[in-house]
Amino acid sequence: MNHEDVLRCPDVVRVPKVFVLEAQSVIGRLFVIVFKVLRDLQYVVLSVVPV
Repeated sequence: MNHEDVLRCPDVVRVPKVFVLEAQSVIGRLFVIVFKVLRDLQYVVLSVVPV
């Protein structure tokens, strides 16, 4: 590890944290959207298919 690598390390540590937080919020939103779509599909299937 030379001097440049030591200076670059904090950025390498900081960026993944921000990226993980961004990914978590995006994944959370996707889960909500998928859940709503599946719930709507369930209602459609139940109303179309005679039980």
